[in-house]
Amino acid sequence: MLKIRLARTGKKNHAMFRVVVTEHTNPPQSRFHEVLGSINPHTQPSTVEIDVDRAKHWIEQGVHVTDTAAFHLKNAGVEVPEKLIEKKSKSGKEKEVEEGAEPETPAAEGGDTPASEDAPTEDKKEEAAPKEEEKTEEPKEEAADDAKDAE
Repeated sequence: MLKIRLARTGKKNHAMFRVVVTEHTNPPQSRFHEVLGSINPHTQPSTVEIDVDRAKHWIEQGVHVTDTAAFHLKNAGVEVPEKLIEKKSKSGKEKEVEEGAEPETPAAEGGDTPASEDAPTEDKKEEAAPKEEEKTEEPKEEAADDAKDAE
């Protein structure tokens, strides 16, 4: 399957990108079918040069487009159908954050779980912590008293 994506070029710490049509299994800096343009993000404003006619030709052929390349193509005036844009998958941490946030949102909106249930749970945790601290302090005092008695 062919894909329109960015291929990094340029020196270290001074990246430039080519907009290329390549096989999706190829590494990003490997062979490509055609160079559609280039992007220089270090100029103000960023320089984007894209051959609009060739980009439209490839999109009409059904070539998929990465989300970053689609952003630059849209800014250049090329209409990219949503079904051809391949969004970047989320990392494991982002998925966990979203999964953790989703259950809390319906509970707060729906009001199925009363807030009073949450409050006693927190109080129990707070009560348990000071008791443990007191227990750890008492043996120290007893040990100090025993040491004084021994003298």
